[in-house]
Amino acid sequence: MARFGARDVEISFTAASLTHFGGLFLLHRFVQRLGLRSLLAHQVRFPQRNNRYAISESLLAWLYPLVLGLGRIETARLLQHNGVFQYLTGLPTYPDPQTLRRFLIRFGQAGLERFLRLHDQLRRKLWGRRSALTLDLDTTVLTVYGRQEHAEIGYNPK
Repeated sequence: MARFGARDVEISFTAASLTHFGGLFLLHRFVQRLGLRSLLAHQVRFPQRNNRYAISESLLAWLYPLVLGLGRIETARLLQHNGVFQYLTGLPTYPDPQTLRRFLIRFGQAGLERFLRLHDQLRRKLWGRRSALTLDLDTTVLTVYGRQEHAEIGYNPK
């Protein structure tokens, strides 16, 4: 297994293999293209007591579930047993919720300012000087009838 995530993965989408986290691979590819793991490792630093997870790994263990819609740390516990998640993200294991909570407390006190600087740096890099940008990532299935403009047949049987 690669330390920093999957390298040679073939992507195919079929209705039979859809999962709750089907977009994870695309999210991970975006994170890889940004070089986010490396940026976090070099720019967000503070003293750590627990060396089991690097700061960058702990932040990714918090960010991925947040983007996936698992807003509560306890809900993200299911990722501890998801080998595909761990394989794609390159995380050795998924932290216990209590470990993640303790990390976030320390992060809020010691690392948040550096994280916000990195956030602003990435925002400028990705969107330039735009004052507003809306990303609509809603995957809700809407049933349409007839041949409506921009409507496509997808996995919704209706």
